[in-house]
Amino acid sequence: MPLVTRPANLNNHNFRKVSTNCVRWFPQIISKLDPMGERNALRAMGLPSAASQEQITQTWRQLSRQWHPDKFQDPKQKAEAQAKFMDIKEAYDKLSVIHSKRKRQNSRSRPVDADNDEL
Repeated sequence: MPLVTRPANLNNHNFRKVSTNCVRWFPQIISKLDPMGERNALRAMGLPSAASQEQITQTWRQLSRQWHPDKFQDPKQKAEAQAKFMDIKEAYDKLSVIHSKRKRQNSRSRPVDADNDEL
């Protein structure tokens, strides 16, 4: 028995068309479910999801040096490098803001010391 059953009104051609459209739009839907853009920023910089602020900064410096537009002479390569450089900078800014917010929230929400029962 198939895991996914199709409605009776969909023939094979229409079912393939619908499933092809789903495959095409699925990544866009998933990226929209990342409201803060953290996954996309991590992907743009090639970092794992558990990257520390030090790793983010180190990778940003390395990628910035690699993709700095002044290193390229050809106008096409320079334009591509400019776009990539801006993507890297936006990703770094976004990740830095997210990490600093989390750090502030975690410092505020620390539980009261277990030894100190007085409030």
